[in-house]
Amino acid sequence: MSLNNRPLVSYFDPQFRISVKLPEDWSAGHTDEFPLIFLSPAEMGYRSNLGFSQSDQEIDSPEALDAIITAAKAEQADSYQQFIQVSEGRLWQDGRPAYLQQYQWQPEGAQYPFVQLFGFILAGPGQLLEINGATLLPLAERYLPALRKIVTSIRFIPEA
Repeated sequence: MSLNNRPLVSYFDPQFRISVKLPEDWSAGHTDEFPLIFLSPAEMGYRSNLGFSQSDQEIDSPEALDAIITAAKAEQADSYQQFIQVSEGRLWQDGRPAYLQQYQWQPEGAQYPFVQLFGFILAGPGQLLEINGATLLPLAERYLPALRKIVTSIRFIPEA
């Protein structure tokens, strides 16, 4: 069954105050780098994933967000071997300005390139939600749509 046809479940994270929809066989967890991460079942010895982190930034204008995006792209180009930007774009996610980029790169010694989905959502005044998704190139056709679907399902839940 295609990931696009699998039943979705809702997940609420109280730390980020977001609700998302994800495939029912994915799990939620955390790492040192990502206080929230969604993991697919293992395939080819790898679990495709989507991680979230948040930082406080001085973002008081569209130019400030542009500067953060430009710095992130420069770091990617400098840090990742065989870096290729596939696409990028601005969007609105749940009424908030956002940026989403797809790229791929080849880690040294890895059998397959990684395909990544990276982005930012301006979650609130000075709060930047960073999104990092990853899959392997042979799994990209299968998992990128799921990663995008999770991202576009993000809803910010106000405190009661």
